[in-house]
Amino acid sequence: MNVAILNRITKPLINSIIQINKTAIEELAAGVGLGPNQTLTKHWCKFNEKSPKSPLVKCKYLFESAKWPDWVTGLILLFISIFFLCACLIVLVKLLNSLFSDKISKLLKKTVNSEFPGCFKYFTGYFALIIGALLTVIIQSSSVFTSTLTPLVGIGIVSLERVFPLVLGSNIGTTITGILAALSSKASTLSFSIQIALCHLLFNITGKSKF
Repeated sequence: MNVAILNRITKPLINSIIQINKTAIEELAAGVGLGPNQTLTKHWCKFNEKSPKSPLVKCKYLFESAKWPDWVTGLILLFISIFFLCACLIVLVKLLNSLFSDKISKLLKKTVNSEFPGCFKYFTGYFALIIGALLTVIIQSSSVFTSTLTPLVGIGIVSLERVFPLVLGSNIGTTITGILAALSSKASTLSFSIQIALCHLLFNITGKSKF
């Protein structure tokens, strides 16, 4: 799905719940710090053109009238997000359970969780790691790949022993996105960009080799 279409769907919903003061975030990133009455949440959406510091229209969203500190609002939003994430996963698992029949479920279990015969069975995990890396490179998102595996583990189609190397491979495959982005850099910064991207790749490979 196009990113612009997703933004059109999600942005109005997000803006009705919370609106962020981008100027305050930019000042924090620059090391300026927040002013005495400045917060990370936006309270005024329109200002006087002649006098930018004179607000005209107040923003309207769920947390606008709350007088809590920014960290309290952040914690509340965090708990709400975790709740909806868990609820969506539960619904997704129940939906997948109803979609997969016994025959299809057994076939997928046998295919995904099977191991190589004989002495080659020790290489099954490494093969799964490579598959996880390749699939992540194809879809260009480790989050999508792992989010797809989570409900499949929940309904018992993919075992924990099999999902472990797949996730490790996904974490390696996601570094290829950084390498592709580095290759599109300007000639003056290309060598530095590739160095950082390769550091990311080697760091992930080194970390996964310990497992």
